[in-house]
Amino acid sequence: MFHHKLPATLLATLLAAGATAAEVSVKAIKVVETREMDLNPTKEKDNAFFGGFDQNRLAVTIELTGDILANASRYGHINITAAQTDTGEKLEVIPFPSAGHHPTDRYESIDREFMYAFEQTKPTDRIKFDLGFKPCKRSAGSIKSIHGTLQVLTVDRMEDITFDNVAKRKGESLQHPILKAAGINAQVTRIEGSVNALESVTIELHDTEDVIQEVYLTDARNEKLNVSAMRMFMGSKTMLTLQGWEKLPSDAKLVMTAGVGQKKVPVNFKLNDLALP
Repeated sequence: MFHHKLPATLLATLLAAGATAAEVSVKAIKVVETREMDLNPTKEKDNAFFGGFDQNRLAVTIELTGDILANASRYGHINITAAQTDTGEKLEVIPFPSAGHHPTDRYESIDREFMYAFEQTKPTDRIKFDLGFKPCKRSAGSIKSIHGTLQVLTVDRMEDITFDNVAKRKGESLQHPILKAAGINAQVTRIEGSVNALESVTIELHDTEDVIQEVYLTDARNEKLNVSAMRMFMGSKTMLTLQGWEKLPSDAKLVMTAGVGQKKVPVNFKLNDLALP
């Protein structure tokens, strides 16, 4: 599984409170560079929704492998401490990466269905994601090195916390032993529609340890409802709005999936000599 001769592969040691050291291999599996130039810029394009985002990027896909990842729920807080090309040019991290890639100040859920969409059997001991940079100068032939750290969250188990009749809970602070133990404050701040014609539910979450893995709605039979979820991060709190594609049942339930026995696992990584496309 680990070969010392592969220049893009390293052995990292994971240390978690109450856990023994675990060996995890980290390797780069793909480098993609995107460059584009608008030869006919217009004021309308500049003011478009995506006009303020630089579409040019250099993405390095890395994969982590290790038994401890079987209990991992999220990854994030990636910090690139050093990155440069073979010409000595320092690589600049993209400050606003795409969702699901290179989270610098938060955690992302580990979704193996998405990560390994084209593999029939989804691995339980592997995860992969992108590191994002601005494109380097064309004179570079390779990435000499990328050094950094990240964190993986592992859990002992997942547990669902259910609140009945959410349409009647506007302004209510949601109470549960798991939420209390994790120091989580949760409140239903807004209800759109009426009790009999529920349209959306907005939850305010103060969850600094990212214990809550998922929030969704079900009907009275505990069948998950088809809703869209929009998150807005505001400092230490998250505003989460669950919007139904159609009128939601008056007896809809709110369900939070919490990671119980969560541990933060730091990972140090060093990648060397990655050829540029």
